[in-house]
Amino acid sequence: MVDICCVLEWENAVGIERIASHNYLNDLIIRLDNFGRSMAHEIELMIIYDETIKRSDLEENLLHAEALHAATIKVKFLRAPNTRYMDKKALAPHFTRANILIYADSDCYYNLGWLEQHIKTLKTETIGVSSGNTVALKSTNIVAEACTLAWFFPSEDPRDRLHSKANKRFFANNFAAKRQVLLDVPLPRLDASRAHYALWKKRLDERQICVKKLPEAKASHKQYDTVFDLFQRAYLLGRDKDFGVANDGAGRVKRLSRAITALFELTFKFLARFFTVGVCTMPVLHWPVILSLGLAFQWIVAVRQILCAMFKKYQPERVGYDDLIALAEIQYPIIIGSK
Repeated sequence: MVDICCVLEWENAVGIERIASHNYLNDLIIRLDNFGRSMAHEIELMIIYDETIKRSDLEENLLHAEALHAATIKVKFLRAPNTRYMDKKALAPHFTRANILIYADSDCYYNLGWLEQHIKTLKTETIGVSSGNTVALKSTNIVAEACTLAWFFPSEDPRDRLHSKANKRFFANNFAAKRQVLLDVPLPRLDASRAHYALWKKRLDERQICVKKLPEAKASHKQYDTVFDLFQRAYLLGRDKDFGVANDGAGRVKRLSRAITALFELTFKFLARFFTVGVCTMPVLHWPVILSLGLAFQWIVAVRQILCAMFKKYQPERVGYDDLIALAEIQYPIIIGSK
């Protein structure tokens, strides 16, 4: 019987080059298989995708993951139409019998010991959820350098003030949980792209379910490396920031006040990171571009937050995932049958 399920959403893989996605899957399969063999665990890899992804592309990625053909792990797809990022994660416990689920993202690279720390932690009876630490992947071009300073993942530089915040934050790309916890206290189904954990953590606390932070269970998150992708993320982030304020019960006046304040706060915090981290780690010739892109990112976030505060009405939280469960379908890769 499978006792560990690694849940891998494939939504973010759209921004990864094909060869990179082949290598990513191959490396992940090797790590899962080695851990399973060494610790006598039966492990499955569940790849979740929606109607925007072609199954044939997933099959091709697995075909080039040479490690799979000698591995003992089981692989299955979960086609989940009409789902957002967090919906996919919430569906996983309904389609596996594994006792422990560990969540990975297709645009993150995981440090040695990542899997071992999560599983070891959750094998204790008192821990229900383990939360890892995610940092920015080393930049590949000047836009990614700007993203490293503009977005919310801390850089590798120890002087980055976001490290202290990261040790307290929950990253949905790097956590694990017992299946029964996920069924008893499901991830909230909110009208936002990412703003779910604060409410989930509150509900876990109310049920006295212990969440253990694992600072050394690290993931490195790919940074946006095109201007379009960078600004698109800023646009989404502005909506999520306003949603967070609205979800706390604030009316339009308070939401608007908070959004206007955010314009100045975001600018100041970015400049602080630029002058304490950016100027020390990035080429001088890159500074003007990084400064311009970073400030533009913050202002797009703030303007979107202001506009949402003025005009956006959010849908109330939906209870349960029955409608999405009914649409979802387990599939097995053709190249390996029902291995």
